[in-house]
Amino acid sequence: MEKDRIISISLKSPQLESLNSLTKDLGLKSRSETIRKSLKLLEQEQKSSKTKGKISGVLIIIHNHSKNTLKISHQYQSLIKNHNHSHLSNHKCIDTFIIQGQHQEVRKIIKGFNKDKKTTLVKLIIIFA
Repeated sequence: MEKDRIISISLKSPQLESLNSLTKDLGLKSRSETIRKSLKLLEQEQKSSKTKGKISGVLIIIHNHSKNTLKISHQYQSLIKNHNHSHLSNHKCIDTFIIQGQHQEVRKIIKGFNKDKKTTLVKLIIIFA
């Protein structure tokens, strides 16, 4: 069995508080275990994002009232079947998109949203591949 390696990471105070809270709420033994589980979730997400061909899904974006969201959505309007925008608290917004198209184009719109510094979450839920 491979020995665990110790690494060092930098976190801002809210991120450290979140890590500590997640560790406690999930009943995990350590922050390292929480990070390993988080990494596993990201790996699974990456695998599903490598789906080929035509896909349909729900794309969820949370952002700090970014006007770029509208600009990006217009660039990829051929993928978007439905778009809903709602205001949350603290100047945050949530946008949900029902999308359908070739996986390459879906990945492009996701990259566009991820590049926006005001975007805090981009989540694709694939419904049909």
